[in-house]
Amino acid sequence: MKEVILGAHHDSVVGAPGANDNASGVGLMLELARVYKGYNTDKTLKFIAFGSEERGLLGSKYYVEQLTQEQRDGIEAVFVPDMVATNYDKAKNLYAMTVDGSTNIVTDSTVAAGARLGNSDILPGTFGSSDHVYFHRAGIPAALFIWMGIDSWDPLVYHIEKVYHTPQDTIEDNISVERMQSALDIIGSGLFDVVRKKTPGNN
Repeated sequence: MKEVILGAHHDSVVGAPGANDNASGVGLMLELARVYKGYNTDKTLKFIAFGSEERGLLGSKYYVEQLTQEQRDGIEAVFVPDMVATNYDKAKNLYAMTVDGSTNIVTDSTVAAGARLGNSDILPGTFGSSDHVYFHRAGIPAALFIWMGIDSWDPLVYHIEKVYHTPQDTIEDNISVERMQSALDIIGSGLFDVVRKKTPGNN
């Protein structure tokens, strides 16, 4: 049976409450775990809270390294929400980021979900610093979801929230309910497309 993973890191850095980085990702993961709890699928859906992302992706690195090759081959997709609720005004889009900028089942399903929902927030991108990295290195389709902005003159220069890793990363100062809902809708719908049972009527 194929596996699909939704994983979010649960640690922050010293001195930062971590409301957006990354309680937002963990909250999204827990809500989708609640929604999909009784869902009937022919795939194994795993929800994982990774530790020590801020110390060098240690949790996800260990998780991937302890998998056998057969287990790695059985993972169809990995969704990684990280900082999905910032209210920073320059972080205008939710990005589905891969390490090398290539598309895969995760980016395709969520970009398609955004279009289907009439939600133009989500865009593909390239980013190599979160828990999707070691899955990618193991040949497993994975993508990071994060709100950012870019400069038109250089699409690889990303604007990340100003209060990143500071004491101001609080619910009061740094959380947008609307962006959290947008990320939840897009990622949840993309996840549904990957895990749903394929029948002659819904291919």
